[in-house]
This record gives sequence, C-alpha cells and structure tokens, in this order.
Amino acid sequence: MRQIIVSLPRMYKRLLMLCLDVAGIIICLAAALSLRYGSLEWFSQFPHSVLAIILATALLSSFPYFIKMGLYRSVLRYINSTAFFTIVRACAFSSITFIVIDAIFLPMVLLPRSVPFLYFSLLSIFMVSTRYFIQRWLVGDNIQAALGVLVKSQKIGVANKGQKAMIVGDKGNVAELIRALDKTSVYCPVVIISRDQASKGGEILGRKIYNLTDLPQVVKEYEPQVGLLASPHLSKFQRMEIIQEIKNYQLPIKTVPEWSEILSDKIRVEDIREINILDVLWRQEVKANNSLLEKNIQGKVVLITGAGGSIGSEIARQVVHLKPKKIIFLDHAEYNLYSIERELRKVVKASDLSVQLEFKLVSVLDEKGIWDVFSTNSIQTIFHAAGYKHVPLVEHNWASGFENNTFGTLIVAGCAIAAKAEHFVLISTDKAVRSTNVMGASKRLAEMALQALSHKQHISSSQLFNEPSLKNKQLANHTQLSIVRFGNVLGSSGSVIPLFTEQIKNGGPITVTHQEIIRYFMSIPEAAQLVIQASAIAKSGEICLLDMGEPIKIMDLARRMVELSGLTVKDERNPLGDITIELTGLRPGEKLYEELLIEDNALSTEHPKIFRVQENAVCWENLSKDLGRLMSFIHQGQQEKFLQELNKLTSASISLKNKDSDKVVNKKLLESVA
Repeated sequence: MRQIIVSLPRMYKRLLMLCLDVAGIIICLAAALSLRYGSLEWFSQFPHSVLAIILATALLSSFPYFIKMGLYRSVLRYINSTAFFTIVRACAFSSITFIVIDAIFLPMVLLPRSVPFLYFSLLSIFMVSTRYFIQRWLVGDNIQAALGVLVKSQKIGVANKGQKAMIVGDKGNVAELIRALDKTSVYCPVVIISRDQASKGGEILGRKIYNLTDLPQVVKEYEPQVGLLASPHLSKFQRMEIIQEIKNYQLPIKTVPEWSEILSDKIRVEDIREINILDVLWRQEVKANNSLLEKNIQGKVVLITGAGGSIGSEIARQVVHLKPKKIIFLDHAEYNLYSIERELRKVVKASDLSVQLEFKLVSVLDEKGIWDVFSTNSIQTIFHAAGYKHVPLVEHNWASGFENNTFGTLIVAGCAIAAKAEHFVLISTDKAVRSTNVMGASKRLAEMALQALSHKQHISSSQLFNEPSLKNKQLANHTQLSIVRFGNVLGSSGSVIPLFTEQIKNGGPITVTHQEIIRYFMSIPEAAQLVIQASAIAKSGEICLLDMGEPIKIMDLARRMVELSGLTVKDERNPLGDITIELTGLRPGEKLYEELLIEDNALSTEHPKIFRVQENAVCWENLSKDLGRLMSFIHQGQQEKFLQELNKLTSASISLKNKDSDKVVNKKLLESVA
C-alpha cells in the first residue's frame, strides 16, 4: 500500500490530501459543536440548511488559505517544523475568516462565539498530526516508532537502524540532516559535535550537542561507528582540524552533501562518501579566473579528445557550463564515451543548456577518422587529453604507447592546422621533464613537435599525414599550439589514490615503491581548470604550469588514507595495527622526484598561480625525420635501437647544468624496458 501511494502522480497525492482535509474540517467542526454543547443534541437543534451553511462557511474560509500557503505543494516525506508552523498559521487565518463571515453575513445562525476557537484548536491538531503520522508511515515507521520519535531521549536507540553516526556540523545544517538520516536505515545519528561553544549542552531533535574537546567522553558514552562531516562551508584548514581530531579515535570519517540537496531529492543520503583526500593535504586548491575560463569556450565549437578519461571527462563537465556553441567528444574507449554521454545529456537537459553535443568513437591514430571530424565541423578550440599515462604499462607496451602519445598528438594537431582551428592545447605531464621512461619521453616528444610546429608559418602536409587525401598540400599555420604540464591528479585512473583505496578495502597491504618517493598533487577539477585557462593564457609554443605547492611524500599519503578509514598502520611501533605498508622498489622508469621545469625560466601570467615557459624549439624538418626513424624501428621491432634514438632525442632537448645527471637520466631510460 505504501509503495502504491508513493508511486502515485503528484496530482493524485494532492487530491488525497485535499479529501482528507475536507473530512478533517467536518470532523473538527462537529467536535467543536459537541464540546460547546456537551452532547450531540446540537444536531437536532440546528436545521439541516443552517448546518449546511456553517459547513460551507468553514470550507470556503479554509481552502483558499490552505492552497495559497502551499499546504498541497509540500512533499510529505520531507515535511519539517517550518511546514507545521505554516499549517497552524493557515488554520488561524481560516478561523478568523470564519468568525468574520459569521458575524457579518450570518447573524441569523446564532453560532456560539466559542465554537470557532475550539474549531481552530482541533483543526490545527488534526492537520499537523495527520501529516506527521503520514510522513512517518511513508518513510517506513509504524505508529509505535512514530510516537517514539516524539519522546526520544538524548541517547537514541539503534535496534533496527544502521551505523551509529556522530554528526559534526553547525545547527543550521544538522537539524534537517538528522531528519533525512532518520528516514533511512543507513545511519542513525546519536550525537552532535559543534564548533560553536555556546551550543554545548543543548539538543537538536533529541541528540545532545558537544564540542570537539568533548570527543573522549562522546566516543566512550555513545560509541559512534562513523563520523559524518556536515559542514560544507568550512575552510580547508578548519576541516583539517576537525578531521585530525576525529581520526585519533580510529573513526572512519565521511562527508555528507548539503542537507538542502538531500531534501530536494537531488541526491540520496546513500551518496554520503568517504572524506576527500584533499582534505588532509596541506594545500589550498587554486581558484579559477572566470574570464580566462570563458575566453576560448563561449560561443565556440570545442573538441575534447580522450573525453571519457579522468581529465578529459572533467574538462567536458566544466566546458559544458561555459556556453560553448557545440562540444565534440572523442574517445576510442566505447564504455567511457557512453558514460560521459549519459552524464552530460542529463546535465544539459536538467540545466536547460543550449549547447550541441556530439560523441565520436574514434582513435587519435585514425587519420581519416580524425580528419572527418574536423572537416565536418568548424572546430575552434581543441583540448587534447587522449594519451596513455600508466608508466609501467607503457614501458612494457613501448610501441603502442609511443604511437598513441606522440603520433596521436601530431595527427590531431595536424588536422587542427589543416582545418584552421584557433587553439590546440596538449595535456602533458611532469614525467616529460628529464624523462626516465617511455611514457614521459613520448609526451616530451609530443611537446617538442608542437613547439617546432608553432614556429612554422607553412607546413607540408606530407610531413604530418600518411592519408593520401591529406598529403602533398602546403598548409598555412594559424593555429595556436600550447601545452599544459602538471603533476599527479588525485583520483584519476593513473593516480595512486584508487589503488590505495582498493588495497585498504581488501585489508592491505598498501604497496609503496620507495620510502622517500614524493609527488606533486592536484584535484581533477583543478587540472581541468588549468587546461581551460591555459588555452587563454599561453602563446603558441608555450608551456603552462601550475604552482602546485609543496610535494607530498607518498608514504605519508598512504598513512593518512589508512587513518581516514578508521584504521591504523601496522608497523614496528604499532604491531597490533590493521594495515601494513610494503615497500616494493621503484618500478621500471619511475623516479623518486618529479619536476615541472626543464630550465629555470618560468614567467608569471595574469593568473597568480599559473606560469608559462618558452623553451627552445628544435627544427621541425629535422624532428620529422627523427620521428620517421623511430617509426621504422617500431615497424621492424627493434626495441633497443628505438630506445637509444628516443633517449638521444629527448635528452638533446634539455640542458642540464650537471652533465653527470644527464648521463644517469639517459642510462635509466635505456635500462627501463631492457
């Protein structure tokens, strides 16, 4: 029965409530008269025509207010104390109108003056109580449980609930969040932690309020199983302070969406997620400049390659809101492209965005397929996010990794030049700097190729394409070719975060390659914003990079993730811990430290956290011949000669102050796949 009513269209639900209120008005009016006369004799004293007039007056004085004040717009499952107060106000206005109509227009009825006041009291109780109990019934409570909510003590029972939850948040957020959680069997709020010292000792819906300094008492008395951080507007460092305090008690910490989103049914309480690792990295996210974000997007046709990947999909999510004319999403992974298509079509529909979306299942190595995309669309801005980035995997698949990263970039960039596109942005990596692996070297060669092409006003298409229809043409180069280089992206498919998360869920061990290995980190949204803004900042041939703050030790990152899960690291100092961290040794081509600059020549830009670098470009004619040699080695399967040539080209492109370091880098690259 409950499911049938919940699934009914909204109009039918409103009609049901309206009928219930009609019945309530009749019952309350009859009860008011009975209380006034002390019996049911009034029914025989008043003529039926007069009773009909009294009832009609009650109905006509009620429903205009009930409808106007939104009593039939509220969703009963999410009704709250504010709605109950509105009901009482509507009943008051109804009763006052009833009195006025009776006094002015119905003097012959001789209705006792106390009846409207009794009627108001009974009607208010009836409407509030019926809505309350219907709400509790709709969310699955029986009458006993609904009554129990009204008389809950400060320590809430959890007999048939989910995990005991300690909510950390401000009063404004907590009350509605508790109501939302009470409608589920996922979490049972038992206590509240507030940063407001004045709130200590108070209660919200039967849950007592404590401060952070009371955590030892709270953990001992209430035995919470999870901490829910419900303060979305706190600064990063305030969140960090709270998280640091809670994790000392081995409590898993999760963050909840804003309660307004829960109540509006935009997301579910089940969407409460693990705390973001960004909350425990001492680094503020870089703020975006809106004018830079819009400059090369608004009103333009945009192409995103690798659109189903972690970086490409986030660029897509941000670009779709920047008012482009059309976005073309290109990827060779069917499921990834399907996933981002479903997501963005929903976004466009929900937000009523006037942007065309087109999804192309094409590999960046497919010259004809890529050219078909360019020749049938007037593409103006390209974000080239397609690329292989897993270092060990590319080491063992050196040929396909190199082709995809270097020649895939050249094919898309060449088509952009041939189609007279305005901006082409390559998403590169810090591993391209003094590369010690094939992945980094292939990205470095892609950078070098773009830098070389940026200095060419006219280019022979035969140096870019093998496709017969594209060869033997002289192309005028008006495309701005720029590069964005950044470090590790938290949560991307190439990041250690998903790996560590999975290892913790499986009970460990966490695998770290070296005790001293460090990396720069940024969030996926930050990386996407950098790429978009770089297209507006960089001049042709320039590299943009982000001030990423201090690098993070991977060992420290692993420890923090274990602690955030409510567990402890098992080591010599804590032999009874939960998760061990194992050192596995550096992987082929892996470096202890990553760099963003080849030479110390970064220049500031209009964005305080974005810098640009103009590196010395090699000659395009010579580089194209070198690339041809690399391809011939790949076709012949000559791995050693390929690595030697790759090492020669990438090491020649950098100037190191310490020549001994240069030899070490070269040796590492040669040995990485041997």
